[in-house]
Amino acid sequence: MERRTYIQSQVLGFVAEHYHRTVEELSLEMRWQEDLGSSLDVIEIFMACEERFGIEMSEEDMEKLPTIGDLIDYVVNNPLSRIDT
Repeated sequence: MERRTYIQSQVLGFVAEHYHRTVEELSLEMRWQEDLGSSLDVIEIFMACEERFGIEMSEEDMEKLPTIGDLIDYVVNNPLSRIDT
């Protein structure tokens, strides 16, 4: 499986599970605050990504990722991201 496809499916899975939605209900353009919920929920999603992909995100990084797609791009482009399929 291609790296981006794998990471996208993992992140969408985290988001869908956390927000009790299906992956089909989500879009990459969805904004965390406006479309999905509280900042605590967002932090939990980011923490799940850190754990799953073995990366660390600073608060400044997180503030620059307003959408699901931005988070996916960040993980895909982070050279330290590990994917174990």
